[in-house]
Order: sequence, then structure tokens, then C-alpha cells
Amino acid sequence: MSFICDRSTWACARISDAAARSCVTVAAILIAGVASAQTAPADPSPGEIVVKGARPMVRTSIDAKSFSLANDLQASTGSADDVLRNIPSVDVDAAGTVSLRGDPNVQILIDGKPSPLMSPANRAAALEAMSAGQIDRIEVMTNPSARLKPDGAAGVINIITKRSRRRGRSGTAQANFGSEGRFNLAATGAYNAGPLSLTASVAARQDARKRLIRDDRTGFGPTGPTVVSAQDVTNETKRLSLIETLGVDYDLSAHDRLSASATYNDRTGKPVQIEHDVAGDPLGAVTNDYLRLGGGHEREINTQASAKYRHLFSTRGREFSLDYQRGETRERQQFDFTNLYQTPAGPPTFDSQHLHTDELVQDLAAEYATPLPGKAKGHVGYDFQRDDDDYDNHGAKIDALTGLPVSDPNLTNHFILGQSIHALFATYERPIGKLTVLAGLRLEDVIVDTNQLTSNLRDHYSYFRVYPTLNLSYELSARETLKFSASRRVARPRAEDLNPYPVYQDAFNLRAGNARLMPQDVRSFEAGYEYNRRGTALQATLYFRDSRDIVTDVSRYISPTVLLTTKENLGKSLSGGVELAAEGKLSRFLSYTASGSLYEDRLDAANLNLGGPRSQLSGGAKISLSFSPTAKDQIQMSGNYLSKRLTAQGWRLPSYGANLGFRHTFNDSLAAVATVTDVFNTQRDRTVIATALVQDRYSRRLLGRAAFVGLTWTFGGGKTSVAESKFDYSAGGS
Repeated sequence: MSFICDRSTWACARISDAAARSCVTVAAILIAGVASAQTAPADPSPGEIVVKGARPMVRTSIDAKSFSLANDLQASTGSADDVLRNIPSVDVDAAGTVSLRGDPNVQILIDGKPSPLMSPANRAAALEAMSAGQIDRIEVMTNPSARLKPDGAAGVINIITKRSRRRGRSGTAQANFGSEGRFNLAATGAYNAGPLSLTASVAARQDARKRLIRDDRTGFGPTGPTVVSAQDVTNETKRLSLIETLGVDYDLSAHDRLSASATYNDRTGKPVQIEHDVAGDPLGAVTNDYLRLGGGHEREINTQASAKYRHLFSTRGREFSLDYQRGETRERQQFDFTNLYQTPAGPPTFDSQHLHTDELVQDLAAEYATPLPGKAKGHVGYDFQRDDDDYDNHGAKIDALTGLPVSDPNLTNHFILGQSIHALFATYERPIGKLTVLAGLRLEDVIVDTNQLTSNLRDHYSYFRVYPTLNLSYELSARETLKFSASRRVARPRAEDLNPYPVYQDAFNLRAGNARLMPQDVRSFEAGYEYNRRGTALQATLYFRDSRDIVTDVSRYISPTVLLTTKENLGKSLSGGVELAAEGKLSRFLSYTASGSLYEDRLDAANLNLGGPRSQLSGGAKISLSFSPTAKDQIQMSGNYLSKRLTAQGWRLPSYGANLGFRHTFNDSLAAVATVTDVFNTQRDRTVIATALVQDRYSRRLLGRAAFVGLTWTFGGGKTSVAESKFDYSAGGS
């Protein structure tokens, strides 16, 4: 074991040997950086930490919007979910759920590739643990071309990690310390010379999260209210995340390149939970008063490895690539609970839960690109993805007489999912005067096997679908562009959604999946206008989505006090609205980015006996102001607001938040940053269920206010060539 000391209290806490090794690696990179800074050529250009207005916050391609984090001060000290909250169209609630235009069915990629780290079950914790300092930019694609997988009904968010393209030796180091024992240490190093390019990084981040949950519920029968319940839960978790990456590119010749990369992510935490449940009749008589105290530990290890071969033919624009990706997540959680009963009175009981999750994603893709007549470009390819998920949960009650654990069937089940996706895709892109056309087609054959070992329930099904895409861009002038896009997309049920075994959540809640869920089918259409002139960028987008078989939560009483939440396919949904975004300067010292949306959702849940069509007008707004009183100082304020939104059985209520930041640049290599996240401690997620049988008000509040101070240091590196600095899409990392 090793120790880390908090200088503010001079208190030391033990950390794992893996953490110690990572800290040593950070120090080694820093020492190497000092040496390289003394021997590497001087770089007259500013480092990454210096913002001089050269790079706009938003760049667009025919099918993507790419948002730079260079001017976002939260990127220096915050986590990935902190900076995602500042991206137009993207929202992150208090539970860590990411949504795009109000739809949580979004695919999150890392450097253009799927990862178990970003599966819906893992992404909230992963984004909290991922340092924003590792991110170069974030791409948002609501109607991407057929080259990308159609997963994510709302679209795709692609997190592009940093990678130095400077010649010679270069690197960056960050050290940030925050309130409640938070810290963020990171270092990157790169070497680029001749045919060889090496990148390495290491990061250690400790974060503290506290959530307060309140759930007030009333159940109704034929003659009126039958039961009233209230639940209060406090969750506290301190997590330590260690991430190490290594990448290499080697040019075998002027036409052939081999690339490989590996990432190791080790996240540990010690959650503590206090739960108080009270139930009674409508007249106020208490029938159940129950206290549940729990604690334990969790560990999640994520590994990602890739290998790629690319060949450039002698004909310009013609190339072939072969890419293999392997990502694995192994999660282990252990919780021990003490149950205290006041009404009806009884002796305390004890139980434990062991949750084991293994997820493996493998992807093999081959792609061929070639120029075609008329300045056109064509891409064809094959993509195979294999998902293997294993969920093995064990629960036990402690026998009062023997003190030995006895298996509890309500807490024990074993579920396995296997899914294979074979895809063929082709795209055709051609400029026709001022019009650029990008058309694509993707054919997918999907095979799904589920096995609920505990219940001895097996299922097998397959489906074939065609996913067309169309993207148009018309240049009205050098400053103005019109765009149109259309695509068919899908949201596939995740493994937990397909597991039919009822899982114990707490005294008032059970949760179960549905083995016969169908994937959600979406037709998406957009039309947009873009204007760029002298640092001012304006964007306006009209969009419409027609969705069928939406996978949604449906809650029903199965006993006087227990609510079972299952997954069902909602009949259909229509959503459409307008989105506006602007970026520019209000004066020489004051710049801004702002975005807003207004849209209407229409849901038809008649197939689930939840009533006829319902509609809701919703909207949201985000604004960020950056004030630079001197060339070396920057003050930033940002805020966001999200209005009431529609759900299958009710609504989600409004939410809002605000952040502050300050940066002082000492020179081209060194800068200091101070930030405050969630200044007013307002991050909360509130939902309402309002049906004939259930009235429920649920509130999850995240006490997420965190203050950080830190330093960022950039060293080494020669000039970056024009080719190396070109702003590319769906790339990054290694």
C-alpha cells in the first residue's frame, strides 16, 4: 500500500498499489518532459492552454458538428459529464443520464468506436470518472452517414481524445485539487519523428458524489387511494479512477501504416447508502416503517485494444483499411445491509448482494475508399460486431440462528446475452456545383440469443433491416450554407432490458426486463441554415423524428406497496422542433456561445393501456460568457436550463445549473485554472408518474458543487504542419 496526503488537512489516505504506480508514471513523464523541453526545438506557437481565438468552438461537416473544448474552463478541472452539459443539444441529468434533444437513446463513441465503457449501464459512472482534460473535442451527429452504425435513436456523440501531432517530443501535465478530497492528475507524452509516432498518457482522478432521493407515492383502487408511501435515500460514493493509454503508429512505407493502441481503466469506489421507507393507509396510519443501512465496495476494470492497417494506393484518394477493436468491462460490486424494523417491530436482519457484470465487445471492419468520376468519392465496407454480456447476481440473507448466509432467490439470477451484427455499407459523395450530396445505405443482419439460466428461459431471434442515409449541403455564399439530412436509426434493447427476472431494488420497488422487446425504429429528418463571418457563427435547425416501438419504463403495482417497473415497447412517438445556436464576440473583451431549442413531443401509449395520445411543448437554453480583461486572464460563466418533458406515464420536471471558471496564463507553457461546478447546487432530476392507479413524485438531487484549483503545463514540440493540424472528423486518440 501507498499513501496520498491532502495538504489542506495533512491527512493521509491509503491508495492501491495501482494508484501509486500511476502517480510514479506521472512523475516520470514530467521528468522526461523537463529533459525534452531543454533539448527539443523551441516552439514559438502557443501551447494548447493558450486561447487566442484562432480556433472556433464549432466546426461543421456535411454530417457532423464538432465542438472544441479549448475555451471551456470546465475541461481543465471537470469530468466528461461536466463538459457535456455545455454542448448544444446534449443534456446530462442528476443521475448521469445523457440525452440528445431530450432522447436518452444516444450512442456514445470514443474516438469513433463503440466501447463497453460507454454502454448505457456503465456510462454514467464512466463519464463522472473520465477527466475532461483527456478530451480534445466532442462531435454530435444526429443523422450521420451509413459509414457509422445506426445505433442511437437520437444520434451519436463521439468523444475525441487528445493526441499530440507536434513534431519531436511534447507533452502536457495537469494537477488539480478540489473540495471534499477531489483531485485530478494527468500527464501525456508524445514522440513524432520519421515513420514512428508514440503517445502515452496516465490520469488519476478522485471524485466524491452525494445524491439525495425522495419518492412520494400513492396507489389507487376502484374506490380511491389505498396506500401511501414515502422513501428517503442518501447515497455517497468516493471513486478513484486510473486511466493509462498507449498508442503507436508506424509507417511501413509511404503507402502503408500500422497502428495499435491500448487503454486500461481501473475504477474503485466505496458507496454508502441510508434508506428510510414508510408506508401507511390514506388516513395516516403507519403500517410499515423500515430503515436499511448499507455499504460496500465496487471495482470496475475496462480494457480497450485496437489494431489497424491502412494502405494508400498510388491513385490519390484511394485507400483500404482493416480495423479490429476489442473492449471488455469487468465489474464487481459487494454490498452488506442491515435492516431495522420499527413498524411492525422486529429484530434486525442482515443481507448481502454480489453483482458481477462482464461485457465484451469485438468489432472487425474493412473499408475501401476510391475516387469516382465527377470529383465524387465512394466508400464500401463490411462491419462485424459481437457482443457477449454476462450478468451473474448473488444475494443472501444471514440466518439469525446460525449466522450463515442463505441464498435469496429474490436477489439471485444469472443472465447471458449474445448478439452478432453483420453489416454491409456503401456511401457516395459528390459535389454538383454548389451542392454536395452524400448518400449511403447500410444493410444489417442481427442475431440475438438470451439465456436466463436461473429461470431456464432461452430465447433466440433475428432481424434484417435496411438503413438509408442522405446528407445535402448547399453553399449559398462563402458565408452561408443550407443543409438537409435524413436517416433511419435504431435503439437496440440492452442486456438488462431483456432480462425477464424480477430484481429487488428496495422494499417498494422491483425491476424486470422483457425478453421479447423489439428494437426502436426511428426515421429522422433535418433542415438547417449556417452563417459564418468574422468570428460570428449562427446555426438554425428544424428537425422531425418519427419513432416506433420505443423502449420505455412502465410501472405497475404488484402488491399493496410494491411497484414493478418493466420495459415495454411504446406504440409510437412524434417529435419535432427548432434548434438555434450562436457564437461570437460582444466586444473586444467579451465572447459568447449560446444555444436554445423548442420542440413538441407526441406519445401514443394506447397499446399499453396508458391512455390516448399526449403531447408536451418543451425547450432548453444554454449560454456561456467569456470575459478577457487582459491577454492573460479569462473569466467564464455558463448556465443551462431544461423545461418540462414528456414520459410514457407522466413528465420530467424542469432542471437548471450554472458553472464558473477563471484562467491565468503565465506564459505559453504554464497556466493556472480555478473552477466551480454547479455553483448553486441545483442539479436535480424530478419525475412524475400520473396514471389512474399510480401517483408518484420522484426527486434525485445531486450535491455536485465542486471547487477546483490547478495548473496546466505544456512542454516541447516543434511546429505543427498544415497537414498535421487539419481539423478532421471521427478521429482522435490513437
